[in-house]
Amino acid sequence: MVRELERNPGKTHEDCPNYRVKRPIGDHSRRSISPWRYRIHVDENRFPKKLAYAECLCSGCIDPKDGTENLSMNSVPVEQTMMVLKRIDCPHRKLNERKYTYVVEYIKVPVACTCVIPKTHS
Repeated sequence: MVRELERNPGKTHEDCPNYRVKRPIGDHSRRSISPWRYRIHVDENRFPKKLAYAECLCSGCIDPKDGTENLSMNSVPVEQTMMVLKRIDCPHRKLNERKYTYVVEYIKVPVACTCVIPKTHS
């Protein structure tokens, strides 16, 4: 996914689409009622260094009846827990010595967006 994003970066800024004006085409991220784009997230102290993170394009959801954003619903990221390796300095290294160790870490990565009913306070 990261290599594909680097080869075809696409638009750097996208707004919530209006499907009344233009019918959606392409992959799931563009045809969803909760559309999203991917951004490359870089962490030099993590393996893999680059991960694709989904970002929701709308606050609300696209109304399938008229193709416009409906703010009575919410677009929210769907997260997947992913195992990565985090690089840390070795605790007993000498000054100016570059020695590292890697520890397993679990992070939540946004992989898509979905449409939900807003939370209510009771």
